[in-house]
Amino acid sequence: MQDRQTLSLKGMVCNRCITVLKSSLEQLSLSVEEISLGKVTVSGLNLLASYSDLNATLALLDFEIIEDPEQKLVADIKTYIGEVLNSTRLIEGRVRFSKVLSEKFHTHYDTLSAVFSRVEGVTLESYVIRERVNTIRKYLMNTDHSLTEIAFLTGYSSVFHLSKQFKAIAAVTPSEFRQLHKKANTLWLN
Repeated sequence: MQDRQTLSLKGMVCNRCITVLKSSLEQLSLSVEEISLGKVTVSGLNLLASYSDLNATLALLDFEIIEDPEQKLVADIKTYIGEVLNSTRLIEGRVRFSKVLSEKFHTHYDTLSAVFSRVEGVTLESYVIRERVNTIRKYLMNTDHSLTEIAFLTGYSSVFHLSKQFKAIAAVTPSEFRQLHKKANTLWLN
């Protein structure tokens, strides 16, 4: 009987990563049973000539198996934050990340935050704000949504709060960012 193992991976950041990883693992004759950002469940590891073949393939793709429990938890937290930011949960109501993370991981937020800070060197709150600002940047670059609509889509209670956090991270206001992006695209096209 083939072994079945779930691996936590560092470095998976987009859906393209999933496609590339699946193809590469199948080339190693591994059966990919489940795959998502940060995790892959495979069978057939016992058939590999060497476990280093797997590590070498992952290294070529800039992925790495996470074996440290704290690093694994941080990777899972990052993945879950990305899932929440890319879901409709933010639209359905004000999301308090401290609450949803505690519920998801069955651990007090202070403990999650301490582990995250220890592993990443940045607070969990700062990471969440930075990821929310990155989501806002995507909306500003790829849509014509108003700031009010973007605030609603990203779970901010007001445009003022969104703008304040955006400027603290991006060093420009959301409106200035959109104008700079449009100007850069115009220059590039000409």
